[in-house]
Amino acid sequence: MNLIFNKYDPAIDDYHIIPEAPGNYLLALKPGCRLPDCPIDYVIPEYMGLRIIYTGVASLNLRQRDFRAHFKGTAGRSTLRKSLGCFWGYKFIPRDKHHPDNGKVMYSASDEAALSDWMKENLLLLFCANDNFENNEDILIKELNPPLNLSKNHNAVNAEFRQWLTSQRTR
Repeated sequence: MNLIFNKYDPAIDDYHIIPEAPGNYLLALKPGCRLPDCPIDYVIPEYMGLRIIYTGVASLNLRQRDFRAHFKGTAGRSTLRKSLGCFWGYKFIPRDKHHPDNGKVMYSASDEAALSDWMKENLLLLFCANDNFENNEDILIKELNPPLNLSKNHNAVNAEFRQWLTSQRTR
């Protein structure tokens, strides 16, 4: 893999260092941090000396996708947040008051705030602006097998964990 990733620490860095360009990103646990406990064992891969939990793409704007949707958004706009909230057993609520049965969900305001705080203190963003993001995402998922990547991930390692997480996300 010949991508060069830059690092953003939401606890100390200005979000303006994240470019307004398409590209790939990785979410990593800060050193000494871990995901909350869950009933299924899983493996977290390492890359650049960091434990990678998720990879994704920003087809238009890394800053919009990563900072605004993941670190400041809601589970209704971020599959990462949706997955992370499952570790704490947060309850889903309808995202659309006018169409509560459309399947679009998020967490309560207090749960979303707690999730944002946890992410700020425990996660790092690695980002790489590029135009070949779709192909790179496939490579990153295949090579790294981040445990929170559910779609496109067919690796036998973490399969039971992904099945558990999928069941939590559809409850």
